Amino acid sequence: MLCSKEVCDYLIQKFYEIELIQWFFTIAHRPSFENSYNAMWEWGRKERQGLNKPDESPPFTLSFAALLYMLMGTALQFFPANPTPPPPPILPSLTAVGKKLYQAARDFIVKSEIEETPDVARIEALLAVALFLKNEGRPGDNYTLTGQAIRLAQSMGMHREASKKWGLTPFEAEARRRLWWTLYSYDRFQNLAFGRPYVISDLHCDVEVPANTDILDLTENGPINIKPLHEPTDYTFHLLHIQLAKLSGEILDKCFAPKGASYDLISEMDEKLADLERNLPVAFRSPSPALMVKRPYLQTQNQLFLLEINWTRALLHRPYLLKKLGTTSNGEEVNLMKSRMAAINFSKKCISIRRDIDADIPKHYTKWFLLGFNVFDATANLCMAIHQDLSDILRIKELDAWVMQGREVLLSMINTNSCAPESKPSTVCERNI
Repeated sequence: MLCSKEVCDYLIQKFYEIELIQWFFTIAHRPSFENSYNAMWEWGRKERQGLNKPDESPPFTLSFAALLYMLMGTALQFFPANPTPPPPPILPSLTAVGKKLYQAARDFIVKSEIEETPDVARIEALLAVALFLKNEGRPGDNYTLTGQAIRLAQSMGMHREASKKWGLTPFEAEARRRLWWTLYSYDRFQNLAFGRPYVISDLHCDVEVPANTDILDLTENGPINIKPLHEPTDYTFHLLHIQLAKLSGEILDKCFAPKGASYDLISEMDEKLADLERNLPVAFRSPSPALMVKRPYLQTQNQLFLLEINWTRALLHRPYLLKKLGTTSNGEEVNLMKSRMAAINFSKKCISIRRDIDADIPKHYTKWFLLGFNVFDATANLCMAIHQDLSDILRIKELDAWVMQGREVLLSMINTNSCAPESKPSTVCERNI
């Protein structure tokens, strides 16, 4: 091990305290992971004391070791400035340890691919590495590794409903569903942002949507107590995310395919996104004071979800933002103006929501790549809107004020978010053209 048990215990605890990751990435189910983690240390203790049988294999795989190292590396990546409790005094330079953990995880994944059959831990380790690299400003590597994780999951049959085809226990089937839908959602959102085809086709996937159940209530031997969607759990956000991911795939198919899309088709998809927002469960959208005491994360989850919806709607209308006024027929000109205003208004909402989010999340959460990317994308949209029509001075001043708000958000996380340092000069350049 690269770290002592004291350091490992501390960093694993810190990983599970990063709620933001658990909302988007359902990996390393905590009770199951801790069972394997404790068994690993117990086996090591017996091995040092000569208590294990000569032919006894360790109760963990190389892929589990890779996952363990990446959870600790992620904890260091999101490490708060003043953690409570403070780190053990034997924990050396955070940056140096984080890099060593990342490299060791990559080495274990390669060894696992050579020496072991595929397992869930390897998929989770690949996802954890992909997430780590994206937050370090390497979205290209993230893209490749995510595709690798999806292909590995498909090779294990995760795209088929486990309870019907593989005869697994209810817990095993539910755990596979949650991992599969994490891959599905990330595949759709990532490729919508990149403008690339997604990997997972609905035609070849019959996995049921996971249960609306709190993560810690999902145990290996207990029943799965499913709650209706209007009763929020710590998994409700991901279930809503799945709905948005499906719409994102439909948008890619209908509106961003090479053949292009009509204004009517863009309007149709925009209305579907609006319906999703309107039909959010009331308890999720506007939780009561009593529910907020029990589940204080709901407000931030709601803001993050609205940020993604508004970003998607701005992206949907952005092609019209790039078209020059006065170059189309009268009917098309009306549609062009409608879409331009929609792209502008949704971009403004993105900036406004991001400012609100900053008031509710810890500073170290701004390491999350998308918190920089979404606000940069929205700010860039407004810069383009200014350049497309330089005749209305009052309108330019109003949009420029929004651009400055977007830049302020980016500046506030320039030391934490890998997207912010690159986007700052970009918005300055666009604004001053």
